[in-house]
Amino acid sequence: MNKEEYISSGILELYVLGELSSAEQQEVLSMAAKYPEIKEEIRQIELAMEEFDKTLAIKPSKKIEDRIFSTLYGANDSVSEPRQTNTTSTPKEAKVVSMSSVSYWQRIAAVTTGIAILASAAAVYYAAMFSDVDSRYVALLNERSVLAEELQVNQTKLEQLSDNFNIALSSDFQKIDLAGLDIQPEARVAVFWNEKESEVFVGVNSLAQLDAEKDYQLWALVDGQPVDMGLLSSLSPDALQKMKSIDRADAFAITIEPKGGSVGPTLDQMVVLGTV
Repeated sequence: MNKEEYISSGILELYVLGELSSAEQQEVLSMAAKYPEIKEEIRQIELAMEEFDKTLAIKPSKKIEDRIFSTLYGANDSVSEPRQTNTTSTPKEAKVVSMSSVSYWQRIAAVTTGIAILASAAAVYYAAMFSDVDSRYVALLNERSVLAEELQVNQTKLEQLSDNFNIALSSDFQKIDLAGLDIQPEARVAVFWNEKESEVFVGVNSLAQLDAEKDYQLWALVDGQPVDMGLLSSLSPDALQKMKSIDRADAFAITIEPKGGSVGPTLDQMVVLGTV
């Protein structure tokens, strides 16, 4: 790599911090001897670190400093040997930087690593906690949604039952019980007819389920003639179904017809019959 790439690679900062191997240190010294720009860059890095150290006013004790020197330069080096900070020092001499700067930056590196580890652990812990809280929150929302739907269904049923109750007890409605015939002797249906308003409601007590190709159809008999009153859409005993209007009727009957109903009743498929 060229000198510009070498300077921007970050190896000079590691050199000043004492974080390089012996071979890497020799390489830096060789490059500094070969290129004045690299030598000057080392000097600038040292000055910057020393200035930062002075700003923070952090200096290790003599005992700690000597131990650090002993570790960095070997037991045979004299820890009391003066450490030059001359800005005109050679690349080899530039290695001996202010130990206040070196020790401070080494401590910074250690503290930064510790903080990173703690931050990672905290991130994992809070991520797990958030995930658990988020899951419970979603579960509560789902449960609330289900309860709201059930409440709406029950509210609708209650209103329907209330309407049914009012119709059944109203003096305006006449109740006609339709009894089961031979096809379904156990069948039971009630017709509520308000002759004055021509309103007709059907309440199913018991009717057998039909296959998908058939429907129950209500008929009114007027002067012996059948009148279509519509198809039964529900066989629920909790519901009163409103049928077509009629102001005259002698009887009511239900037959089984093809899907969609018939123009006239299939008499041999009559299920229930009741007279007014």
